[in-house]
Amino acid sequence: MLRKMRLQPMRRAPLHVLVLATLLAPLSVTLPIPAHAQSDSQLPAVVFVHGMNDTASAFDAMKKKFAAAGWPEGDLFAWDFEGWRDSNTINATRFVDAVNEKFGRTRKIAIVAHSLGSIPTRLAIQNSGRPYSPEQVTHEFGNRVASWTSLGGPNLGPGQKWYVELGLGVACGKGLLKDLVTASTCELNDSGFMEPLNTNPTPMPTDYEEVISADDGVIDNGVSGLPAAPNNRSVHIDGVKHGDLPRNDKVIDHVVNRVREYKDGPHIVADSVFPPSNITATTVTHGQITTVTSFQGSVDPKASKVRVVVRDTPRTVVRDEFVQQSGGYWELEINGSIRGGDFSVTVTETVNGVAHEATQQVRA
Repeated sequence: MLRKMRLQPMRRAPLHVLVLATLLAPLSVTLPIPAHAQSDSQLPAVVFVHGMNDTASAFDAMKKKFAAAGWPEGDLFAWDFEGWRDSNTINATRFVDAVNEKFGRTRKIAIVAHSLGSIPTRLAIQNSGRPYSPEQVTHEFGNRVASWTSLGGPNLGPGQKWYVELGLGVACGKGLLKDLVTASTCELNDSGFMEPLNTNPTPMPTDYEEVISADDGVIDNGVSGLPAAPNNRSVHIDGVKHGDLPRNDKVIDHVVNRVREYKDGPHIVADSVFPPSNITATTVTHGQITTVTSFQGSVDPKASKVRVVVRDTPRTVVRDEFVQQSGGYWELEINGSIRGGDFSVTVTETVNGVAHEATQQVRA
């Protein structure tokens, strides 16, 4: 037999109990999360950039290794620049805009670039992705890049062996072979683009490294490595084909360890001195005659005096002048008064009353 149950009337809870329960109840409002929310990680966010005829998936394995090494997934961003055929200057601007949208304008980042991706990313470091114009140059973006790692990049010019051997440079600007000859690849063969990019190729405060494989098979090793500097070096990891550089386990392990080691930028002691380096020449050719328009290079930003001596033979001095440096960069204008050739350039910087000298052979 079923028993009838009498329902007891509910007692009203005291007012103070209701108020407390309301305060402790979970909020049902969903707060928006900024697209560039800052991570609590002390590690830099890592931005990956692929090369021509490739996609962001080239870095899938590397992203997993970074995540396993402690990086939050939200701090790993593979930029898929579908417009890689466009000018590298345009892509540098797109790259900076994409990184700023993802991480904001102040987050410290590390860049890992494969092949052609090395060019717009380094351009972005130098000029924040803006055109080469004195009134527009800003290092706002470059100052937040802890490290830049290039995997088989054509950093000094058109390094594709087939590009050089087949003479594809003659097709530039003619709309031919659109998967090989593009605005971005033709710029590699354009001294008007490459010389400014490599006048001061590895500016502070970023640490640079070029990973090179003797078995690359696509990019000639001679155009991958940038001039040695206190904040730049080339590392050989042989036995890896060009397309496998971002996918190879040995390369991946090296890159993860490197990005962690230089998470705060170059290893600099407060009173350390950077000797003169990265000495190059800018030339112009008219018909059969090549002349030098300037010599330039890097010195310690603290240098109070910079003396440049240019010799065209071991004993013949063709120029001996003191020049001004700005931000660790100096330039000696020649204005076409010297023919092209092989030169020995000696730069002496004075830092805190002490002279530091370096001599470099330069072909112009």
